[in-house]
Formats: sequence, C-alpha cells, structure tokens
Amino acid sequence: MSELSFEPNCDDVVSPDFRPYMIETAADYFFVAQNHTRVKGYIQTSLSALSLEIMLKSFNAEVSTNAGKINETYEPNKRVKDLKGKAHDLVCLYELIDPIFQSYLFSHSDIDTLTEHRSVFTSERYGYEHEAQSVHTDRLVKLAGTTLCKIIFLYKKFGCKDPFIAHFDVNETYFNYVQHILIFQPSS
Repeated sequence: MSELSFEPNCDDVVSPDFRPYMIETAADYFFVAQNHTRVKGYIQTSLSALSLEIMLKSFNAEVSTNAGKINETYEPNKRVKDLKGKAHDLVCLYELIDPIFQSYLFSHSDIDTLTEHRSVFTSERYGYEHEAQSVHTDRLVKLAGTTLCKIIFLYKKFGCKDPFIAHFDVNETYFNYVQHILIFQPSS
C-alpha cells in the first residue's frame, strides 16, 4: 500500500486557523465508531455525525485557554452561538464555513449526504426510540473519515506542529477506513 497516497488538491486553499485538539477529538469519535466491537448502525452514524460536527465547528472556534499548548481549548464564535437550537445541524455548520474550505472539503454529493443527515445526532442517537431509523448506510461514516483526512492533510501542508497532527497517518486512515483497498499478491 506504500505506493498509494491520499493527496487532495488544495492548491486554491489558504491556511485555516489551526484547532488541532478539536480535530483530535473528532478523530477520537470517528475511531470509536469504527473500532468498537459492538458497533450498531445508529451508534456509528451518531458518532460520525458528532465527529463531523466538531470538524465543522473547528472553522468557527476561538482559542479560549492554553493558546499554542497541547491542551489548548476552544469555544464557538458568535456565528455558531447564534445558531442556538441548530448548533448540531450539519448543513447550518457547513454554511458557516468560508467558501474556500467548503469547496475543498465537500463535493456536491457530500453536501447531499450532509443534507440527508443534517440532524442525525439529535434525531437518531437513541436507537431505541420509535422515530429512530432502523437502517443506516455508511455514507456519513465515510464522509466523516474523508473530511478528517482532508483537514489533517491541510493542517500538515500549512505546517501545523501539533503532535497528533504531525504523527497522524492520513494514508492509513483513508485506505483502511474510507476507501478500502484489497491488494492481490500472487503466490510465487
């Protein structure tokens, strides 16, 4: 797999404000959704939605304490706070992002996925409720993984020195969790 490389085109993208601990937290939710032994569709979808929510909010977060340290903390800026009851709505959060990052992170079909799952965290996280869906696809899960890889790729390109970002293997994550690759090795 060493010849495969995930390298999204970010030629027209500017450096984002780095929010590495938010991205690390989003990755934690994503990997719990992927790796837990008792993953159910609604749990995987809900945790992937939460992961995406955190990544989207990272573009509208301000450093609140420990600036520049490994345990830097953040708070949502006024634009996110103004969402009030829609602070978990993936489409509303997407619309708050600068268009440069919107087009880098999401294709038209990705936006369709965000729209379809815009309120999954608030409406689907309790799988035992009557209104909860009983069937889930992996579209949102793959979108969370792709978005995570794109953000970390961008952070690396623009020189983020955070240890989590620096040591994160984008290729391993993308090709093991998003775009599974089967390698055929003929017998000798």
